Amino acid sequence: MTAEPAVLEANLAFYRAFQTKDMEAMSEIWSKGIDTLCIHPGRKILKGWEEIRPSWQKIFKVTTTLVHRQMQQFG
Repeated sequence: MTAEPAVLEANLAFYRAFQTKDMEAMSEIWSKGIDTLCIHPGRKILKGWEEIRPSWQKIFKVTTTLVHRQMQQFG
């Protein structure tokens, strides 16, 4: 698999987990490396899965519906 299809598949998997609020799938997607970063809009930088995981758990808990609109692919 070349880099582009791999990136597109990872992106699809992320948004599928996001839209379905699937914490297990989200956990499989995210790197567990110490240099992993997450920046939710308007929030501080989270570093490492130990900080990132609770942020997604909170988002999933307090949000009733998550909608992702797929952008048209250009190329």
